[in-house]
Amino acid sequence: MTDLVTVERGEPNSVELTRRQVRLAVEALALVETDVPLVSIVRVGVEVAVVRGLWGRLRQAVREYDEAPRARRMTIALSDVELHVVHAALVLAPRIVASEEAFHIRTGAFKEQMSSLADGLIAGAHAAEVG
Repeated sequence: MTDLVTVERGEPNSVELTRRQVRLAVEALALVETDVPLVSIVRVGVEVAVVRGLWGRLRQAVREYDEAPRARRMTIALSDVELHVVHAALVLAPRIVASEEAFHIRTGAFKEQMSSLADGLIAGAHAAEVG
């Protein structure tokens, strides 16, 4: 099943996510983050500093979201590159940790949840472009 993600095209893009979806993105970015610049570029297409900056912004968004407990969804501004990095991290993260159990212990999620969110980002981007 694909997660529902709303993307409004622009620069930056407006991406509407639930708290759980933002937390999944944070966990995925934490798993793909590395100190090796070339590995970062191969994994997600950007340098380490970009991954860390995006990870920090999304962690801050979760904290702000937690302060507004009635909110069901939140809108996050992401450039095209940042949207790609989040998608790449969601696709790659389940491959970094071998077992489902270890993955769940590390992230608090199941591998299929990250895959579903990655699919939702693609569907949201497609809907934003095609209508």
